[in-house]
Amino acid sequence: ENLKPFMKAIDYNLLVREAASMARVTQTIEHSDDDSFTFHFGTFPAMVPKRTTSFRLGAEEVPMLDDSGREMLLSKPQWDGEVLKASLRYVKPEHDLEILRYIDDGHMVEHVRHLRKDIEMRRIFKKTK
Repeated sequence: ENLKPFMKAIDYNLLVREAASMARVTQTIEHSDDDSFTFHFGTFPAMVPKRTTSFRLGAEEVPMLDDSGREMLLSKPQWDGEVLKASLRYVKPEHDLEILRYIDDGHMVEHVRHLRKDIEMRRIFKKTK
């Protein structure tokens, strides 16, 4: 929801915005009892190679790449009730975001808000297994 306008707000060009709206994104999340997470990301068609990011709750900064390969830093992931919440910063160009992940009606939702602009987007993922 609202993917293209959100991508424009974080300085993606038209070609990348259009390609992203047609790509199928997959995310697999492994969560262990000790509050460690491993995220596996992929897109079809492949916009960037598959990637994996691991972190623990409260981590100060975790380097990541977005679905098009841009550098980001995830910081201070924590539970807020049943919502996994963290700060997210794009490195170049710089954008400060908040990312929320939660389950809604049996689907995992990735909800991202821009902290300096009045815009947000949601991606809703289907469970495949």
